[in-house]
This record gives sequence, C-alpha cells and structure tokens, in this order.
Amino acid sequence: NDRLLSVALVRRFVAANRLAKLLIDEQVFGKVLSFQMDDARVFSWPIKTPFLVNPSYPGRGVLIGNGSHFFDLVLWWFGDVAHVSCIADARNGGETDATVTLKMQSGAEGLMRLSRVRALEDKVRITFENAVLELPPFGSDVRLLDREGRPLIGAIPEIDDSMATNSSHLAELMALQIEDFVTAT
Repeated sequence: NDRLLSVALVRRFVAANRLAKLLIDEQVFGKVLSFQMDDARVFSWPIKTPFLVNPSYPGRGVLIGNGSHFFDLVLWWFGDVAHVSCIADARNGGETDATVTLKMQSGAEGLMRLSRVRALEDKVRITFENAVLELPPFGSDVRLLDREGRPLIGAIPEIDDSMATNSSHLAELMALQIEDFVTAT
C-alpha cells in the first residue's frame, strides 16, 4: 500500500546487538549453529498500575513484555523461523515464566528463557562454527570465546555505526529510533 514500516524496538540500536547482526550477516566466524537468550529476574520493581497482576488485563506476560524484544532480535539476526515451541507458566492469566525453543530455517537452533519468578544471567550467547559471542541486553560488555570457552583477544571488529549506542538510557535509544524513522521517510 506504499506505506513506510519502521520497527519500533529499541534493542536494534544497542551497539552490541548491531555488532552481532554484522558478525552474523558477514559470517565472520562461520555460520550460526545455536543461540540462547536469557532475560530472567525475580519481579521486585514498583508498579503504578495493576496491569501486571490483574488477570483482566491481556498481554501482561513475559512473552509479550520482554519476549517481544528477543523475538524481534531473533528475526532480525537469524531470519525466518521453521519451528517454535513454548512451555509457559500462565496459571494466573499472564505467563511469569516461559521457555521457548526455536529452529530457524537456516538450521540454527535456539533457546529463549524469560521469567519474572527466577533469576538467570541476562545475556545472549550465539555459537558460531568458529567462535562464541556473549553479549548483554544493554551495554558494551561483549565477549568473544573460542569453542572451548577461552577468550579470543582482539578478534571483535570495531563497528562505525551512527545508529548505535552503548548506552542503556531509554531516552538515547528512543532518540536513535526516532532518527531512524525520520531518515527512512
């Protein structure tokens, strides 16, 4: 219909995520074999509305909350999904804990663990044929390891990307997102 579509998910503007996209697209360390994405912490932050705890509000679970950001990265980084399955705790209406397994059309296999009731190390781990990349959801603490888990020093290429930031400040990420939309028109 001759309309502009812009993805409005800020994790695409995190420098580490843009680096991962470059490494995947260019197959710098070979093909992606597998990936694991963890975003899990025990819910303990103050809320101003009953949205997360009231069963009459739809879409309040971890799959649509934090999961939407990971699903976006999965599709952006790895392409189309061939198969997906999910086990979730949704006894009170909105899932508080979910484990998603994915098989990509490229052959890569993935695991996504999202939770508001258990703590896991928040990070993404991408296993290539020749290296393993670990990155945080936000920030610049990127680690590159060999397949045995030993650090590979100096092997991470620098990216020159005006649309990337190491900041975890939402305002800066939103500004990049708006700039991306404006320049796309």
